Amino acid sequence: MIGILAGAGIAAGNELISRIERKLTSLGLHENQEHPEIVLYQASKAPSRSMYYEGRGESFITDYINAAKRLKAFGATIACMSCNTAHAAIDEIVQESKLEFINMIEEVFKHLKQYESKKTIRIGVLCSNGSRKNSVFERYFYKYFDDQSKLIFPNDEDQELINSAILDVKQGNHRKPNNKVLEKTNLVIRNLQKNSIDHVIIGCTEISLIYKDHQLSGLIIDSMDTLIDALLERYSSKKSII
Repeated sequence: MIGILAGAGIAAGNELISRIERKLTSLGLHENQEHPEIVLYQASKAPSRSMYYEGRGESFITDYINAAKRLKAFGATIACMSCNTAHAAIDEIVQESKLEFINMIEEVFKHLKQYESKKTIRIGVLCSNGSRKNSVFERYFYKYFDDQSKLIFPNDEDQELINSAILDVKQGNHRKPNNKVLEKTNLVIRNLQKNSIDHVIIGCTEISLIYKDHQLSGLIIDSMDTLIDALLERYSSKKSII
């Protein structure tokens, strides 16, 4: 059984489970019984991950450990989180809950490694303030890439546009007619391209919702889609053993 620790934000968790269904039906699954059992827990009462790592709020970690234990008690044998920022605490959550989690951020860089055609690579990242404060992307990037390779983050002005876009999604503004949310993030991406980047990581699952119907082919690496591929691959391997 797959467990999803969600609630960060609500729309991102809902989108993750929807994309799993769309992915599997695109592969030819049609009967209900062909799909995996999934339990999704919207841990919406946990404190903000980003605010905690920014030093402006209480820790979410105990709440997430308890949520992971609940998923395991319900029967989950493999799990994931629909929040990039929360991955700063994934090792502690796994250790305390004894539940296997797919690491979304690590899977992104494992995926990107296959595209590396030269010694150095330059990757832009769209993520929350909390992820930047905790350097969670750097932690895994340099595990897979040469020290001369670079992660490129938006400047302060563009980061405010990303923060605004994240809030827009949490408020549902991206679904309103004639909204400007996509314009905000596209502007940031265009500015990152001035740094000769090879790819852009969508490193916040709220931002993933903005790009689900507006893909920039070959440029964008969506952390949510990468997570789904890794999760289903791991699920299939466990299922074959069972």
